[in-house]
Amino acid sequence: MAKLPKMNTKIKLLIPVEINGEKIKEINMRRPTLGDQLNADRACDSDSEIEIHLMASLTEIAPKDLEKLDLADYKKLQEQFQSFLS
Repeated sequence: MAKLPKMNTKIKLLIPVEINGEKIKEINMRRPTLGDQLNADRACDSDSEIEIHLMASLTEIAPKDLEKLDLADYKKLQEQFQSFLS
C-alpha cells in the first residue's frame, strides 16, 4: 500500500514571535490546494504578495503577523511549502 503524504506539519521557529499577545514557538502548516493557489493569484498582484497570501492561508496566520518572522524562519516555511509540492 502506498504511503499517504503528510497533510500538515509543525515548523519549529528559531526565533519565537509574538502574535495577538501570545509567544509563538512553532507554526502549523497544511498542504496547499489548487483553490489556495487560485485565491492567492486573484487577490494579489506581485509574486511576493501571492506567496505571503498562500503562506497566510496555509498557516492561518495573518500576513501582517507573518512579516514579524525572522527571515530564517520564513525560509523554513518556504522549504516546507516546496516539500509539499514534491
